[in-house]
Amino acid sequence: MKDGILVRPMTAADADDVYRRSSEAIPATDEERQQVMNRSAEEVARRIQRYQYFLEHDPEGAWVAVDGDRVAGVALALVREGLWVLSLFA
Repeated sequence: MKDGILVRPMTAADADDVYRRSSEAIPATDEERQQVMNRSAEEVARRIQRYQYFLEHDPEGAWVAVDGDRVAGVALALVREGLWVLSLFA
């Protein structure tokens, strides 16, 4: 742990914060950020469910960086046929 940041396996309780952090980090333009912030409740739920999918199928590839009780970063990867594929890094 450095400067209060702890990297640990993701849990189901982290999924909402993972969505928030990735939504803040990924948009490159104001227009993209506006699209992200205006997603429907159904789209938000679908994305959170996608993040939880990693916990069910590739839990060893689901990690968060936390600062206290706040998710500060996330890395999600899946493994297929022995190959790790990074799906999200924010």
